[in-house]
Amino acid sequence: MEKINISVKEVEKKIDEPILNINDLVNMVNEKCEYLNDPNMDNYIALEIDYNINYTVDQLKNIMKYYKLSTRKKNKGEIVQELVIFELDPVNIYMVSHRKYLWTCIDAINEDPYLSKFLNIRT
Repeated sequence: MEKINISVKEVEKKIDEPILNINDLVNMVNEKCEYLNDPNMDNYIALEIDYNINYTVDQLKNIMKYYKLSTRKKNKGEIVQELVIFELDPVNIYMVSHRKYLWTCIDAINEDPYLSKFLNIRT
């Protein structure tokens, strides 16, 4: 068996100026994480959590069908992701607002003691 000898020599190095100052560090972090400052990122995460927790796959598929989006061969995670991207696109704001309004009306009808006897609407 061979012996390995290791020797460590300490060298003092004088640094005149700091390698990185705090402003450079902040700027670098801001540039690298620019997407975190996007207000839509908060909306994206909130909507994704809402759909994952509060909706079944069948309910999500109904929403997808309303928007005329394909549900074929997609799991819940993929459906949620596609819905969130669709709903946060400014081009679709009218359709999304209208769908949410109609879903609110359906919930109100289902909760009404009189109308719920005559209309059987599920979301």
